[in-house]
Amino acid sequence: MFCIFQKLRLLRRFELRQAVQQHLQNFQLVVQKPRRVVAVNAIAGEKAVNRAVQTLFSVVQEEAEAQQLRENERLCFSVLSNYARVLRRWKVQYAAKAPDKRFVEACHKLDEAEYYLDILCAGDSHERAEVVSYLLVDGRLDKLKETINGRNEA
Repeated sequence: MFCIFQKLRLLRRFELRQAVQQHLQNFQLVVQKPRRVVAVNAIAGEKAVNRAVQTLFSVVQEEAEAQQLRENERLCFSVLSNYARVLRRWKVQYAAKAPDKRFVEACHKLDEAEYYLDILCAGDSHERAEVVSYLLVDGRLDKLKETINGRNEA
């Protein structure tokens, strides 16, 4: 089914949503409110209706997953940028004193945080997804939040 949409996209230069709508029109299906499938009326029969509904639900599910990934990317970017800001401040603030845990952490973690920020800003979707999954696994992002909130006043 996805192959059909890809061919429609290539042949007619449609976006995926337009390809789905074109496919539904080819089967003489009428969809009311395409973002929220309310009713599907078909002339072509029950099999075509089931196929169209499955297609629409898969498109909606892909959109929901993409939206969730974008929200996770924004969250990771926000936390990482705050963390990098705190590390930059610590690197300057605690450099003159005797070696402090915050200075050592700033020296070790600043490059890593900036690297991940660069990927979130300029990386392709696969790289961004890897960074987001890395930060969300094992509560790494939550630990960064705690570091920012717990030591920010210091």
